[in-house]
Amino acid sequence: MIVFSLTGGITAQDSELTLDPDGAALAVVHGYRSTGRVAAGELEAIVSELDASGLFTGDPGTGERTYGPPWGFDLQRYSITYRGATVVAYDTTVPSELVRVIALLQNALRGVQLGR
Repeated sequence: MIVFSLTGGITAQDSELTLDPDGAALAVVHGYRSTGRVAAGELEAIVSELDASGLFTGDPGTGERTYGPPWGFDLQRYSITYRGATVVAYDTTVPSELVRVIALLQNALRGVQLGR
C-alpha cells in the first residue's frame, strides 16, 4: 500500500491518496472522497520510482524520515508512506529522488478525484 498526502501551502491543500497493490485507489480532497483505479502502467511507474529512490529500503516500520525546511511560509508538505516507512518533505526540500514520483502521485490523485 502507498499513502501520499499533500497539505498546506498558499492554497491550503488537504489531499490524500491511498493506492492498493491491485490499483484500487481512494482520494480524499478537503474531506470529499473519491474511489477509482490507477492503471497498471501508472502504478508500476510509481512503484518503480519509489523503489529507485532508495528512501524506502530496509526493515518495514523504520519510521519517518523528514526533510524539513530551514524556514518558509505557506509551504506544502508532502508525505509518502511505502513499505512501512514514511518520508516527509516540503516544497523547498523535496529530495531529487522523489521529484518524479511526487508528480506521478499528484497526477494519480487528480485522476481518481476526477474519475479518469
